[in-house]
Amino acid sequence: MNEDNQALFLQHPPHDGHAIQSFILTPASDNILGISGWGQIFAKANFESDTSKFRRRRRRRRKKKKKKKKKKKKKKKKKKKKKKKKKKNTSNCNNTTTISKNNSNSNNNNNNSN
Repeated sequence: MNEDNQALFLQHPPHDGHAIQSFILTPASDNILGISGWGQIFAKANFESDTSKFRRRRRRRRKKKKKKKKKKKKKKKKKKKKKKKKKKNTSNCNNTTTISKNNSNSNNNNNNSN
């Protein structure tokens, strides 16, 4: 690597990915940047610009999800089933009346037969 190139690197420290991409990268430049390997340099170069895109996408997705959730809350309310009222036990009254009727009928029948 030339001394001129080293001077350029030192004058313009790589804050943005665009700044790194503008330089010609050589294996010697790894030492200056403090990064090992070519792939990591390129990954670091593209990292900052890509993250903002992902954040925007995430925000959009979250907004859509929130809207969907709000729509789900507007479901129709289920109708409550009416409880059947229990009939009062009037069996005693009915039995007495029926018994009395039966008795009277039986008496009448007996009387008629006599």
